[in-house]
Amino acid sequence: MNGDAPNRPAVTGAVARKALWRALLTLTGGLRVRGTDRLPAGPCVIVANHSSHADTAVLIAALPARRRLRVEVGGGQPRL
Repeated sequence: MNGDAPNRPAVTGAVARKALWRALLTLTGGLRVRGTDRLPAGPCVIVANHSSHADTAVLIAALPARRRLRVEVGGGQPRL
């Protein structure tokens, strides 16, 4: 078994999360994804330009499945 290959539960969970977020985003105003063909083949950093924690969910929902399996999420400290 290849150590880099994702396991079935991880893939199933990723697909389920994407479906849930896409449904929620569609019901609350829509989600239109453009330009995924311009993502580099290798590692890259994608940064939201808003201050909402919902941006993380939107970015993950918008990414192609092959890229979502290796996402690392980081966030700033909440503003007081």
